[in-house]
Amino acid sequence: DELRIRVKDPATIPAVRAYINTLKGKGVAETLSEVDFVNKLLQINRMLTLLGHHVPILSIDPFERAQAEPGNPQGHYGVYLDRIARERLGEVCMPLVAFSQDAAPVVPDTVGVLIVDGAHHYEQVEKDLALYAPKVLAGGLIFIDDYGPLYPGVVRATDEYFADRPAFRILHKTYFVVAQRTA
Repeated sequence: DELRIRVKDPATIPAVRAYINTLKGKGVAETLSEVDFVNKLLQINRMLTLLGHHVPILSIDPFERAQAEPGNPQGHYGVYLDRIARERLGEVCMPLVAFSQDAAPVVPDTVGVLIVDGAHHYEQVEKDLALYAPKVLAGGLIFIDDYGPLYPGVVRATDEYFADRPAFRILHKTYFVVAQRTA
């Protein structure tokens, strides 16, 4: 299954990307360089930069403030900064060092792409979607990682959230989910 995203006018792409929980800096750097879907977003981001549009990526992570648990390693701010520098993403990625629920009030309501890859507990995924999905602009995308049997909380929260939200259309669903806001 191939996921294709068409961009008609790069100037119409919203100006903020939000990435919840970067996990040791690997999240943004690996997601932006290895996952095909988000790699395309990085290409669009670079194209917009060439056209004079600055499109930031907010990396939301509590880093050392969070306790490590199985499936949710503790992030390290220094490792994140090193990784972002090594991947040459420093001009694009801006860390917002906070738990996602604490960061939500300062994230603008102009999110073009939301990547949810934080805690895998039902309550936290449910809260992240409730706080951040309404900030996604029409035409914007939500990418939810770790959708599968190893993370039943992610599956349940994702399925429940999109079940009664006609403003979103599921574009892709395997080990990750991509939804687009239609209204």
